[in-house]
This record gives sequence, structure tokens and C-alpha cells, in this order.
Amino acid sequence: LNVCKLVFKVSRSDKNDMFFLEDNILNLLLETIHSADHVSSCEALVYCVGAIKFLSGNSDVLKRLAKLDCVKTLAALIHSINKANQD
Repeated sequence: LNVCKLVFKVSRSDKNDMFFLEDNILNLLLETIHSADHVSSCEALVYCVGAIKFLSGNSDVLKRLAKLDCVKTLAALIHSINKANQD
């Protein structure tokens, strides 16, 4: 949770976008969203999705997110949340 909060805080500033392009932070962020339990880790997921929201304002980051199948990952998260709510 603390790491997700930190990533969220760093992503809020456009000046830090380059750091997300230099390393594999975007991969790790999407992997966290993909693998985290949406029930027990809901707060961490909110921070991760919020970070993606801020980062997607940068066209270079947006292209990288597209290559990493970000939309597919977020769609899977929404699907799992909807399924859990139906149960």
C-alpha cells in the first residue's frame, strides 16, 4: 500500500513522467493491478489506477501503456469487480 501511495504521489507531477519511462515502473504498476486482490487490496488499487490516470496525460507514457496492454488490464480489473459485486 505504501509503495502504491508513493507511486501515486510521484505520478501527480508532470516533471516525474520521465522516470516512469526510464525504468520498468509502468510494467510493475500494471502487474500490481493485474495480480492484486481487488477486495483485500482495494486501497492500493485505487492509488495504482490513479497513478495511471495522471501518467496517461503524457503522450509518450500513453504509448507505452498501450504497448503494455493497459486497457486490457484495466478491463480485467473492472470485470472482476463487477463479478464480485454480482456474487
